Amino acid sequence: MNNLKLVNGPTSKIKSHIVEVTREYKNDISFFKAGRVATMHAAGYVAFEDIDTFGDHQTRVKDLDRNHVEDLKNQIISNGLSKIPYVEWNTQDQNYTILSGHHRIQAFHDMNVQEHGKDEATSFIPVCVVEFFDDYEKELFLQRENTSHEAQKNHNHSDAMAFLRKLRSMNHNSWNSLFQAGDYEAVRKQAYKELDNAGYSLHGPSKKKVFEGAFESELKLDTLRTITTSESTKNSTHLWQVSKTDQWLDNKYVIAGNDDASTKSLKIATRKRLKYVKKNALFGKIPLGSIKMYIHFLSVKDFGALQAKRLRFLDTIADENCFDYCNSNYNLVVDEVVFAPQFKSGDGKIKETMEIRFVWDIQKKTFVLSSNNSKTYQQVLKLPASKAKNSKVSKKKDEESLDFLEAFDISTSPIINYESDKYYKKQLQLYNMIADKVGFTPRKFPTKTVFFKLSEAKAIALKINPDFDFSGKTVCGSKNSIFRNVVNGWKHQDTTATHPNLENMESIYNSL
Repeated sequence: MNNLKLVNGPTSKIKSHIVEVTREYKNDISFFKAGRVATMHAAGYVAFEDIDTFGDHQTRVKDLDRNHVEDLKNQIISNGLSKIPYVEWNTQDQNYTILSGHHRIQAFHDMNVQEHGKDEATSFIPVCVVEFFDDYEKELFLQRENTSHEAQKNHNHSDAMAFLRKLRSMNHNSWNSLFQAGDYEAVRKQAYKELDNAGYSLHGPSKKKVFEGAFESELKLDTLRTITTSESTKNSTHLWQVSKTDQWLDNKYVIAGNDDASTKSLKIATRKRLKYVKKNALFGKIPLGSIKMYIHFLSVKDFGALQAKRLRFLDTIADENCFDYCNSNYNLVVDEVVFAPQFKSGDGKIKETMEIRFVWDIQKKTFVLSSNNSKTYQQVLKLPASKAKNSKVSKKKDEESLDFLEAFDISTSPIINYESDKYYKKQLQLYNMIADKVGFTPRKFPTKTVFFKLSEAKAIALKINPDFDFSGKTVCGSKNSIFRNVVNGWKHQDTTATHPNLENMESIYNSL
């Protein structure tokens, strides 16, 4: 590097300097020899104090990465630097603007200061001084250059988005007019091509993500914010003041993650508790345990789908609280479920900025909004109007089929939350009342696919007709099913005793 002449400003006497740079470094100067869109004025040393380190040509969206600077220093010490940075002379400010090599320049300066005791005036940095005559060609050059030198810090999706936005600011290929005309497809095809030209190794889905992220406001797309594992863990431990998740501490267990992972964690939590109870012979004696859940969702297309997932999640937890965890050997409850804010609609009408926090209401046997316990989770997580409109007819039909049970006092029933999945809850209510009439002990938590076992079906049949002939009769099926041949008013359905529909459940009850 000693044979490079110190450069104090642009000069046209560059021939010898170009030769020297070519010999000592691997900079590809053929681009500048063409001289049509850019030219190289000089190559040599410039003082660090003459370099504008805050210029706007950084192609990466993040600030200076000190770890990357250290990596570069180590590489320079071991092998030297293969390519020196490019700068451009700023006539107005009388200094050099960095085009490529922010981290390399900082690494050289740090070494000069730390190892040779230099200051900003005496710390000299090797650079190529160039000038561009076309903004688009300059941007492409910078994108390629910043990922071509050794020990480079690769560009990420955010950098690619910034690149596309930069092209938009130049009104590249009349993108402004195309966006105004709504021709997003034309811009998309061009944007994909420019990403390839700039050296980004992106496949189809990645390109789509970059394009939509770069022009989110123009495309008006709904977005679902990704919640990382570390963010979820950090938020949950802070919210409930615990040091760790997925661990029983003082009868409290915190779970954080996406809905699928959290469901598995919940199972692990209950198993851990049961093992503890068994090991210490605490059956029926263990104090109430509290489980807190911080939940986010993956791959949700729209707000209605997100709300539906949240609703189903709480439906399941509410059922388990009532029919499973209340077991004296478990003696626990999921008493808080918090949904991370994730959704933002493209039209700006919906933008979640705060967590949605639900707490378990022991009296109502349901989850209510923590900030307003008069609102149940079904009221808060209602679907958008368009969804409700589409389901208006079927909802009305279901409501009419529930009239049969209005004469019964369901307010004292152990069954929870009739506002959610009413149809199933009414079936479950009837199951308990049939069991009471017949005299068999109802199971604690019948699933949504099976209500009656064979023994229960036989007990019901004998209660209706003590002389009933079971020869050739089955629980399932149609013509030979037990219920079809003993229940008055039975209506045909493909599955019978396993899971009668609401009308046939009513018929069973009326026949007893």
